[in-house]
Amino acid sequence: MNRQATDHKGDPRTAPAAATERFETVIVGGGQAGLAIGYHLAKRGRRFVILDASQRTGDSWRQRWDSLHLFTPARYDGLPGMPFPAPAFSYPTKDQVADYLEAYAIRFDLPVRSGVRVDRVSRDGDRYVVAAGDSRILADHVVVASGAHHKPRIPAFAADLDPRILQLDPNRYRDPSQLPAGGVLVVGAGNSGAEIAFEVSRTHPTWLSGPATGHIPIRTGSKWDRLLTPPFWWFVSRVLTVQTPIGRKARPKALTTTSPLERVRPKELAAAGVERVPRTVGVRDGSPMLENGRVMDVATVLWCTGFRPDFTWIDLPVFDQDGTPAHHRGVVGSQPGLYFVGLWFLSAFTSSLLGGVGNDAGYIAEQIASHQHDGQRRAAARHQSGGSPGPDRPWNAKHPTPSRSPNSANKTVLYRMIGAAVGRAQRARPHGPAVMSGVRMGTPVLLLVDDDPAALEALAGDVGRRFGADYQVLAERSPVAALAALRRLGAVAGGCAAGRRAADGRDERRGVLGGRP
Repeated sequence: MNRQATDHKGDPRTAPAAATERFETVIVGGGQAGLAIGYHLAKRGRRFVILDASQRTGDSWRQRWDSLHLFTPARYDGLPGMPFPAPAFSYPTKDQVADYLEAYAIRFDLPVRSGVRVDRVSRDGDRYVVAAGDSRILADHVVVASGAHHKPRIPAFAADLDPRILQLDPNRYRDPSQLPAGGVLVVGAGNSGAEIAFEVSRTHPTWLSGPATGHIPIRTGSKWDRLLTPPFWWFVSRVLTVQTPIGRKARPKALTTTSPLERVRPKELAAAGVERVPRTVGVRDGSPMLENGRVMDVATVLWCTGFRPDFTWIDLPVFDQDGTPAHHRGVVGSQPGLYFVGLWFLSAFTSSLLGGVGNDAGYIAEQIASHQHDGQRRAAARHQSGGSPGPDRPWNAKHPTPSRSPNSANKTVLYRMIGAAVGRAQRARPHGPAVMSGVRMGTPVLLLVDDDPAALEALAGDVGRRFGADYQVLAERSPVAALAALRRLGAVAGGCAAGRRAADGRDERRGVLGGRP
């Protein structure tokens, strides 16, 4: 399991509901955005928990209509560290996506607590308070990875429709068999509306309401699609970002413009008997009325008018008049430690997509890892006051001998664990890793060095899992890069451990970690 999330209380997924708990980071939402954040935090050895309202990981996808397929090929649908298990240019079903997310959480042993709905996020001093039912969690950081697409955008006049008319949205529609006999008005002519109208038209008279959005000239899955998708994906993920002039210019329009049709074409809709009609603007005598005054005699109205964010549970002044969070690349400047991920065009055109959310997740995780945390400051204070070895007293990685001052027992165990982790790696490879140490604004830093990327990742994961609560754990592939990283952090170097070569060029295979963080 992910030991960062236990907080010394056992498995975070089975903790008592009424307990007040403490985590460095709470992630709200266990969909693709929350899982991607969890992956990056776990890699950095951070302490976190993921709270998900669904009873099972992936349920938000399972609950969508049965025939739904993604509009991006599987090659671009993978989260960090795990490609999507399907042919590269196939288009996964919604159930395949749900199963993939569940498998992803299991593979990386992410601490997801299912069936936990967050009721409120607020602040208490310099910490966040996350309330979920009777439970209360204190956190230095909160990542909001849920709420962006939860509430269907249904007009207020829908309440005036005759109660005998069945009203559904894409989250409640499954297939045509659930619809009563009679006509169906699909309101909203985007991709969801067009695909549902096309499907429903096989069994019901169907009208599609809304202005035409155009369509992509290349057919999905065609040879041209396979040829042009790679450069197109590169463009929308690397160029259409908030860090480029063209991306900043395109973003406002992208946030408000309906995407062109991708899979179902207008000619195919017409051939299927779907009649295009103007926008639905109101109700007359209990029936939907179009903007040209026509009243539609239908038995079902399907609202495919998009979704709106629901962040009413966040009790913090971070939203504009439209309910949109004010942020830059997901970082809320007015509330240090609060982040958003998974929003449409958060930092790039692909930010809300399976294959694009990982970039934002990595950036947010790096922000979290680079900040000074209350728990780390307290740990630093304990180390400084407990008489642990200083730069003038190096200690042996295999047999550490820190001073026996009050409260030094925990430090001794910690040092022995560090020594064991380094010692194991060295026995496997005599010219193995180094561990450099330093202090950044009172926060102890462990900087791991190894020129073997796989070995470095393994050691970073081991050390991070063990010591992420008390140290900021970083990794570099050379001593020079490590010292540069410490300088960038503004950290004061304390020493280095056994490794291939120290920064001064001397062979440092003695198995000694010089100085305390």
